[in-house]
Amino acid sequence: MPKQTVEEIATARQYLCQTTRCFAAARISRIDSLALWEMETVARRSGSHSIAGYNLSVTLPLHRNTIAACERMDAGNPRSRCQESPSTRLLFGIAQFNRREFFQCHETLEAMWLEESDDVRYLYQGILQVGVGYLHLMQANHHGAVTKLHSGCALLDYFKPSCMGVQVSLLLTTARGHVELLQELGSDRLSEFDLEAIPTITVSSGSGSEART
Repeated sequence: MPKQTVEEIATARQYLCQTTRCFAAARISRIDSLALWEMETVARRSGSHSIAGYNLSVTLPLHRNTIAACERMDAGNPRSRCQESPSTRLLFGIAQFNRREFFQCHETLEAMWLEESDDVRYLYQGILQVGVGYLHLMQANHHGAVTKLHSGCALLDYFKPSCMGVQVSLLLTTARGHVELLQELGSDRLSEFDLEAIPTITVSSGSGSEART
């Protein structure tokens, strides 16, 4: 094999660096475009450049699947079954949430979410995502905690103040407050969060038929 000259090696390295930068720039551009699309969609839904119910200096983008679920509920009647009593499985999943068995809660409510075709499936998904958010928080995963709490609250917003006896507004108030607090703390000060503040879910014996406000 012929010996490469210093000039040839330098030329090859320069080409490699340029190619890598181009690839990285293209990837970053794609990520930025996706984030911009999500934020613009959220802004259209809320009528502003911030998420309704939050007082944040930085807009939190929603995952496209969450946006699609919200748009489906906007076009439908997600509260149509809120007057029903909670099923045994839902109560079981909530009991797991309240014991901070968030992984098990996820498994229980995900099965219900996958089996359900009506929009009430997003009540189940909202609860499980909030639970996953708190699981990430307990594992010191700042990004996972913020994003999952945020997406879960976006879904649960359609079922406040209560649905199937689940006191949604109580959970929303606490979880949204924690999203704001976590953003203020950032990942560097995550240890300052008091894990005792993780909420439990209240289920009442009422019909839950109040209108969403």
